[in-house]
Amino acid sequence: MGPDPFIKVDMFSDVSKILKDVIQKNPNFSDACFNLARIQHERGRYAASKENWKNFLRLEPSSVFAKCIQSLYGKAVISGQYKNIPFEEKNPVKFGEIDAIAQKQLKDFNKQILKIGAIYCELYTLNDIQAIALDDVVEVVEAPVTVNIDLASLHSKYGNPVVTFKSISGKKTLLFKRFAVDVLDGIVNKVIHFEEKTFGLSSG
Repeated sequence: MGPDPFIKVDMFSDVSKILKDVIQKNPNFSDACFNLARIQHERGRYAASKENWKNFLRLEPSSVFAKCIQSLYGKAVISGQYKNIPFEEKNPVKFGEIDAIAQKQLKDFNKQILKIGAIYCELYTLNDIQAIALDDVVEVVEAPVTVNIDLASLHSKYGNPVVTFKSISGKKTLLFKRFAVDVLDGIVNKVIHFEEKTFGLSSG
């Protein structure tokens, strides 16, 4: 005689309750949303699973799992939009040629010459701010984020990132069209400003 099917049902029920409790306490915990949606889908609770797929895709719109969800369950649950807007906190160093304005902004920075492969660049640092210039042209500026922004607020204002990178430390880097951000524990803590990059994608 095989295993009692009610044991599996009870197990799913217990796990579902645990995951719901985790999500209630931490709505930005994407792994819990994914696993709850998967369990609900397997049990035929498609309406409930769809809501949790949406929650997962809101938090992880560009992850490998998001692409799997969209391919396995038909058309995308959430359509992607790539907004072409800069980050809300002002870039502390202007892009382009280091003219009189940029020189004034950089006057308290320490300057180093770095070699990256065959390319030489200038690295300017001041506290937690870094600016990288190539041939005296500022290309990238990295700075800490001073306001409290969670993932839901980030996606609401800027749409979906072009791509998301995850590290084993738990940090995520979300790449948008005009900036990238580092996210740790669901909160944005660093921004990398750059001029608009084209990825062969249409703007939202």
